[in-house]
Amino acid sequence: MAEQPLTVARHVCRVPDDDPDAPTIAAVNRLLDLYEEHRKHFPQRNQDLPGWDLISAAATVARTPTAPLPATG
Repeated sequence: MAEQPLTVARHVCRVPDDDPDAPTIAAVNRLLDLYEEHRKHFPQRNQDLPGWDLISAAATVARTPTAPLPATG
């Protein structure tokens, strides 16, 4: 996957802690973190988009900021 879209996504996710969407943006950042942490170990069954599920989940969360986030802890 190209690095530029992830760089842009990270840039857009920079918001103040008191932003109303900060919890959602934190979830998006965590999904992007997971992608970056594990992308070298993804199975290469799909050579074009290994790890796409994490990127897709991040995009879905970003597009639905009013949906409740799962409980953590």
